[in-house]
Amino acid sequence: AEASRYGATFVAAPLSNPNFLPCVQTALLPQPDLQAPLRRWSRKPVAGVIQVNAADAPAQIVDMSYGGVRLAFSDPCEIPPTFQIALPPGGAIVNAHRVWTGHVETEDRFCCGAEVAETTQDNWRLFVDSLAASQ
Repeated sequence: AEASRYGATFVAAPLSNPNFLPCVQTALLPQPDLQAPLRRWSRKPVAGVIQVNAADAPAQIVDMSYGGVRLAFSDPCEIPPTFQIALPPGGAIVNAHRVWTGHVETEDRFCCGAEVAETTQDNWRLFVDSLAASQ
């Protein structure tokens, strides 16, 4: 079942089956990504308003997980492929990689989804844990 999610096909008696070579030829053709990337951790909404500075612009954390964050900006802005997020309190810095950006109609604001880069200090994990403990 797991192999079929990646596009595998079972061929009975492949050496005597006339459908074997056409199946191989089809398998060798370029295939679209058949499986969406899986999140390691589910995102949790943030209680209250948490203001941060992200990509040199004021932003608000909408939801987050150990691996990523969704940020909302009051104005559309250019988010570079990699950027920094300054966290409150004390302004610990974490590095992030932009995954997507866009205007979220239902929330009427510009948002950015980002993967948070792991660091040796692990400031992001400590920040997520501190918010979970306070809720």
